[in-house]
Amino acid sequence: MVKNLLEKRKVPKENLFLPTIKELDLRKWENCQKAVKGQEIVIHLAAKVGGIGLNKEKPGELFYDNIIMGVNIE
Repeated sequence: MVKNLLEKRKVPKENLFLPTIKELDLRKWENCQKAVKGQEIVIHLAAKVGGIGLNKEKPGELFYDNIIMGVNIE
């Protein structure tokens, strides 16, 4: 969603780093360190989300994954 908006506004791609979870899993501390190294500004918008069904089925997993991503981004 953010990536699409930035592309529509023609923000230069060389100024952006927008990896997918397959490219960079932010639940792993080492990956977070790689992601922020050398960056002047970091805007952390990553989240694990689902519909109402997933929220009811796996609330602990969603909570944990989202908290750990936030904690890992220093």
